[in-house]
Amino acid sequence: MSDREIVATCMRKENVLHLDARGRSVSEEAALRLLGEPRLMTTAATDLRTEATLLSDDGGFWGRCQFANRPEAGVKNAMGVFATDVSRGAEPAGNAAHEQVVATHEGDGEATPQLEVPCLGYLSDGDRAATDARCPEFTMYWNDRRPAEVAAVRIVTPDGVSTWADVRRGYLSFAYTGDMTPRLAAQVARGDEPGARRVVFYDEAGEVLVDDRDPGQVPADGGLSILDFPSLAGWLP
Repeated sequence: MSDREIVATCMRKENVLHLDARGRSVSEEAALRLLGEPRLMTTAATDLRTEATLLSDDGGFWGRCQFANRPEAGVKNAMGVFATDVSRGAEPAGNAAHEQVVATHEGDGEATPQLEVPCLGYLSDGDRAATDARCPEFTMYWNDRRPAEVAAVRIVTPDGVSTWADVRRGYLSFAYTGDMTPRLAAQVARGDEPGARRVVFYDEAGEVLVDDRDPGQVPADGGLSILDFPSLAGWLP
């Protein structure tokens, strides 16, 4: 899909989901009005899904969008709308002793790559996990916004493949489909939710900002994690 087609799909009324700070739905028209005529910042796609981030024409708001590429994909079409100004946010959730990390705003959810098994079994949780474990493929996806100094993001997926997100000024989109491995199938069958093995943030010069080998967890050795470069996704007040 072209950039224009991705933006148009994200902006369709049925794709726009907007919640206030208390998690209540507000009008889709209001969310569309905030974005105006946005431009595409980042995008990533698999055969089943497209991930994208958009920035409003006035720069005041941004959207985090996902949609199904095929009707049978099992992907919920949705876009969250966020304010770009998060200067009133909370302290980082990671090691606050690192004073060089600027406190911004901790996000609402997708702080790490998410894993999904497309061929869901609509059974009890235990049976569904066993069904998912027999699926031939798994998907990982991630849409987020991090501080602008994050210029590149490398992700090692649960099957050990090293790949890259699409990153621009801290905005990022990632999508990956891999073959189900015996190790991953065993984890899924137990009801676990395997995550990425490793996430590395780089600056514009290619220098490592953080090399997180347990993404989403605060390192026991007191080092930096990607939590110290917080998500800038906060629902509008």
